[in-house]
Amino acid sequence: MSPPADGRMGKRESGTARVLGSGASGVAELLVFHPVDTVAKRLMSNKAAISATGLNNIIFRSAAQAPITSKFISLFPGLGYAAGYKIAQRVYKFGGQPYFRDMIDKNGGGWFRDTFGKKNGGMLMHAAAGR
Repeated sequence: MSPPADGRMGKRESGTARVLGSGASGVAELLVFHPVDTVAKRLMSNKAAISATGLNNIIFRSAAQAPITSKFISLFPGLGYAAGYKIAQRVYKFGGQPYFRDMIDKNGGGWFRDTFGKKNGGMLMHAAAGR
């Protein structure tokens, strides 16, 4: 019997690695995209004409005259809710769904494949796991 095509030699990722890796991806996404989304939404919701001098006030609002660290922090409104939601979402998507897919395959995979065929059975197992 030859080793699996992905080179794992029968080894699987641990649940801890899945959860920590997916949580780290959620944190990285927040750090990179949350400020970008905030700036974009503030620019889109602005009703006044944009000028070079007014851009600072539009983007940073009440922190426009504050030091640079306060300006940067002002780009993270609602971070607590966003962090809870985004990190939980990523942990389930990349950590939980593969676990549930494996559990469904182990306990009912034969039924899915016998009932719906190999291709559709695999697809329905992914759907049942929430992928």
